[in-house]
Formats: sequence, C-alpha cells, structure tokens
Amino acid sequence: MTPFFSVVIPVYNAEKYINKCVESILQQSFEDFEIVLVNDGSIDRSMEICEELAQKDTRVAFFHQRNQGVSAARNKGISMAKGKYLVFVDADDHIRADTLKLLYENCNDCRTDICFFGYQCVVGSEIKQTVLPPKFCGEKSPDLLLELIEKNVFGLACNKAIKRDLIMENELLFDETIKVFEDQDLMMRVWNKASFVCSI
Repeated sequence: MTPFFSVVIPVYNAEKYINKCVESILQQSFEDFEIVLVNDGSIDRSMEICEELAQKDTRVAFFHQRNQGVSAARNKGISMAKGKYLVFVDADDHIRADTLKLLYENCNDCRTDICFFGYQCVVGSEIKQTVLPPKFCGEKSPDLLLELIEKNVFGLACNKAIKRDLIMENELLFDETIKVFEDQDLMMRVWNKASFVCSI
C-alpha cells in the first residue's frame, strides 16, 4: 500500500542526533508515512543506529551508499520512496508531533504540488530564529514567490511537502555537482513545474 508521505533523511555522521530525529517522526499523530534513511558513508555509528531503527519499526527503510554528499543521498531517498508526497528532514532536525497531520490536511485535495511550512533554528536550547510563512492556498504567483523568498521560506528542502509525481515526471532531482545552495536550485525548478501551492 502506498503511504501518503515519504520522509527522506540523509544521514552522515549523525550518531548524536538521528535517534531523536526518527523518534519525532515515529510519534506523529498522522500515521500514514514511511521513513527513508540513507546513510551516506558515515564513519561513526550512524549506520549501526539506522539498521537498528529499521529493525524496530517496519515504517523505517534503510539504505547505505558510499559517501557522495547530501544531494546524492537525497536523490537515493527519492528513488526508493513510495509516498505520494516527499518530506525532507535532516538528521539533526526533529519535527512537531502534528506536522504530518497538518500537511495532510493541506495536501489531501491532491491539487497541492508544494506545501510550505514554518521552522525554528535552535542552537543548544536557545531558539535563534523562527520563520513563519504567509498563510496561502491557491495558484502560484510571482508575488507569492517573492514573499516566500523574503521570509526565508522558499530555498530550503526541509520545510515543505512536495508531490512525488511532480519530481519524478519532470526528473527534478538534486544537482549532485552543486555544493552550496543545492536546495534553492531544486526548489526553483520544482516551483517552475508546480501550479497549486499551499503555505501554512
């Protein structure tokens, strides 16, 4: 059965964070999802931890590759994902317990190509930045794009759900030759192919 969300997590030397990251997803109030862990040649205990997580819960899939960088790891995750929507989470992130539920409520009409959501940057126990996107649901527009860029919402992979068919049908993978702003590069190409977007 096809899950609604595939949560793709690239993992590189994340032994200190990956358990908390995956736990925050497994505890979601919305349960129709899979987690796709891609170990990108870690040299710490990340691979062992990922294998343990996959053994404990059938919703967790684990893949290993030689070190090729975050874009290659995310692309591997995309290729193995089965969900209707892709959600990218970094190994040192965690998400609120109702995140997937709120995304589902805004994506379930099947028109939504991209759903943007807010995030916080935390260092230690201190919140350094809170980013809240404008509330919107409808046809994309240049004005909305500018507002999303100005509010630091647009250029990240990790604060949105993207329709997997949009990615696959248009071959919109991360450019593995780009070492900086690879998220922004992909998002601009995804935006160009998208029609209906939500922002919550």
